[in-house]
Amino acid sequence: MKASWSRLRLREPLWGLLLLVLSGSLIAGCQLADITFGQRESYVSPVTLSETQGPEMSFIPVALQPPLRDFARMHGLADVIGLIRAGDLSAAAVQLTSEKARFRTSAYIESLHAWVLLQQGEAGIARKMAQNVVDHHEPKTPAAYALAVLHRELGAFREAMPWYQLTLEQHSNNPALLREVALCAYSAGQEAEALSLLDRLAAFDALTSDDLILRARLLVVLRRYEAALLVFERLRHGAASDAGILLEAGQCAYTGGQFGKAITLCREAVQLDPQNAVGHFSLGQASAAFLDPLGAEAAFSRALELKPDYLEAGYALAVLLSNQSLLEEAYHILNQLSRQPLSSLDLEKVQNWINEIEG
Repeated sequence: MKASWSRLRLREPLWGLLLLVLSGSLIAGCQLADITFGQRESYVSPVTLSETQGPEMSFIPVALQPPLRDFARMHGLADVIGLIRAGDLSAAAVQLTSEKARFRTSAYIESLHAWVLLQQGEAGIARKMAQNVVDHHEPKTPAAYALAVLHRELGAFREAMPWYQLTLEQHSNNPALLREVALCAYSAGQEAEALSLLDRLAAFDALTSDDLILRARLLVVLRRYEAALLVFERLRHGAASDAGILLEAGQCAYTGGQFGKAITLCREAVQLDPQNAVGHFSLGQASAAFLDPLGAEAAFSRALELKPDYLEAGYALAVLLSNQSLLEEAYHILNQLSRQPLSSLDLEKVQNWINEIEG
């Protein structure tokens, strides 16, 4: 037993040597794996990081702005940012490809590259690049933003929203991003979500005239006409007031049953833009609802003068005249409308209206 113990003790140095060799092999294997996976020059010293100064990047979406560590690691990244600022996206994409072949990439750099390619119309490559980051790397936020923009540019607004929501988890208070997502939500038919985003935006930044216009439109879609009119009133007395906004406000008042208010707003709109046929038609609708047939007739007639093939105005004027037993005048209006270069479907509509009057 003592002999066996002695032999075991004599072998202790051999065990230690074996462990040392195995440890060295493991470290070498990890380093090899590190290089194999493209993570070259991954270490950035605290001194280097403290001395690194990134360029001004306010023109790049906040979710895509690389951190200082990427600038310390990838020496030409600042040049890439400069090319993007100059609008030379083709050169920026080439430079990014070159830099990624020499230095370690990151989720931010890959996503920025995808975004640059997307701006050049390379949606397929951009999608694969961003999706790879989302599937296999962290953080996912930059790539989520790139995918949101990709879907939005393709008109797939609903598909873009989940990616935008993921982006907002990290940048929930960024005004530019909140505005962008609110517009996308509006286009996706998610009016309540868009309104919620504007409410969140108002807590961090003053709402611009464009924000207020969007808010008013959202409230109209949500049938909150009183609230919408308050926003339109604010715009009406501000620098953003124009014929288009006044007309939207008038149509909102008309839909909300405030016919007198609608007349005032539509009249202001056509005073600013006298050639606006839709404005005159809307004024006619409000006047008719306000039981002012003379005002309505004048407005509908003016709309038809400006746009002789305006079906809605012609029909509204014909109905107004026939309700006053002026059937001959109503028939004349529709007959004139039928002589316009209309589609076969519209011509059939007009003929049916004529038959109603004749019947």
